[in-house]
Amino acid sequence: MISLKDNRPIAQPIRFLTLRSRTLAPNNYIFSHSLLYAIDPFTDTGLMATIKLNDQWLVQLGITAGHDVAPWAPDAKPSGTGCLSYTTRSVNDNLYICANGINDGRYAYNNLQQYDATWYHKFSKTVHMATEAWYMYERDVPAVAGAIQPEAGANAAHCLMGVQRCTAPEHAIVNFLQKELSLHDFLSFRSDFLDDEKGQRTTPPDTQRTRSRGVIGSARPSRYVLNCVSSVPGI
Repeated sequence: MISLKDNRPIAQPIRFLTLRSRTLAPNNYIFSHSLLYAIDPFTDTGLMATIKLNDQWLVQLGITAGHDVAPWAPDAKPSGTGCLSYTTRSVNDNLYICANGINDGRYAYNNLQQYDATWYHKFSKTVHMATEAWYMYERDVPAVAGAIQPEAGANAAHCLMGVQRCTAPEHAIVNFLQKELSLHDFLSFRSDFLDDEKGQRTTPPDTQRTRSRGVIGSARPSRYVLNCVSSVPGI
């Protein structure tokens, strides 16, 4: 990471959570995870700079080895990440957009080209929401039952009949709506949608939806789940 100490930049290469918002701790509101968590990338290793321009604008720029691979692994590729965050002066809205792990996009282990946007909105002192949407893809993914063998741990795609490789895209959206009940408790509603167009992440191609709700409590600043119910998938 690159940060500032006494107005001097500090750089340290580390492994960190892939830059996106709503599906990974500590940003996940409830104990269970959304559909988005199951198929998008998890970690990156490299250098990332976070620069606060003023109270409204924040910029992040970095270079990594790609998603979920060590820099010395055969599937590692120099990959760029750029994010921009804007917060309104009222602090009622924040928009956070990222282009994540961008390179040639050719098939390799978890070499996903991800474009992500999150919108946070505060309705009142006790009610707010967060909505995240992303689009990601890989190019030249081997076809299921084709002549090209996919990599170990990486799925093939359901391409058109007779096609040996194809682009495999996915898009998804999740929304969290929160109501504060007290200083230590809140009610959370989550709904999400996922479309894996070529089945490269879920196998076979699938469209999924879930709705979840939970009552979350905290005796201390750290959270624990008191009750989480009704996580029901549907087609």
